[in-house]
Amino acid sequence: MIKAGKPVPKLPQISAKEAAVILGCSQFSVYRYVKEGLLTAKQTKPKARLRLDRSEVEALATKTTAE
Repeated sequence: MIKAGKPVPKLPQISAKEAAVILGCSQFSVYRYVKEGLLTAKQTKPKARLRLDRSEVEALATKTTAE
């Protein structure tokens, strides 16, 4: 699990690592959430890193803490 350290900059698109910090989980869990359809991710170019929508990640973080 990735520990919360520096605050994640407020950008509209974030990396899987930044999403993991927000969600309090590992990057592997973020990739699993994408595979299961809980999050959507985009690649700008072939073989580029995945980018996730910050608002969608924050909504999932709120949903998981509310349960």
